[in-house]
Amino acid sequence: MKIAIDGMGGDNAPKAVVEGLIQALKEYEGIEYYITGPKEQIEEELKKYQYDEKLVNIVDARDVISPNEHPVMALKKKKDSSICKALKLVKDKECDAVISGGSTGAFLAGCTLIVGRIKGVERPALAPIMPGKNGSFMIVDAGANVDCKPNYLVQFAKMGKVYYQGVIGNE
Repeated sequence: MKIAIDGMGGDNAPKAVVEGLIQALKEYEGIEYYITGPKEQIEEELKKYQYDEKLVNIVDARDVISPNEHPVMALKKKKDSSICKALKLVKDKECDAVISGGSTGAFLAGCTLIVGRIKGVERPALAPIMPGKNGSFMIVDAGANVDCKPNYLVQFAKMGKVYYQGVIGNE
C-alpha cells in the first residue's frame, strides 16, 4: 500500500506530520509513504530520525493552503500546494490513500475536484470512526457539508453502511 501525506497540513507542520510518519513507519509494515511539502523543510525534519529511506518519498510542493482561505479558490490558485500534490498522487494512481490534517474545506473540495467522485455520488463525506462504550461507531459527514439536500443524506447513509460493513466488518 502507498499513502500520500500532506506534509504541511495541520498545526505545527511539518514537524508534527513527520513525527506521525515516523511513528507509522514503526507500527505498520508494508506501507510506502509519499509526503508532500517544501522538500528542504521535510528533509530537515526527517534528518532527526533513523528510518528506512526506501519507504519515504518526498514530493516537493511549494505552496500551503491555510484554513482561512476560500477552499475552491485556493485549490485553483495554489496547484503546487501540499494538499493538491497529495491528492494528485491518488488521482494518478501513484498512491492508494491520502491523509491531511490541513484545511478540511480545501481537502474535501480537492477530493471532488482533483480525485473525482464515484458515479452517482454527488458529495463526499467525512466518516470518522469514534470509540464508544459499546464499541466503535461511525459518524458520516460529521458536519462537513453545511448545505445538505435529502438525497445527499441518503447517499451518505449508503456509503457509510457499505464502508462500515466492508472495512470495519460490522453491521
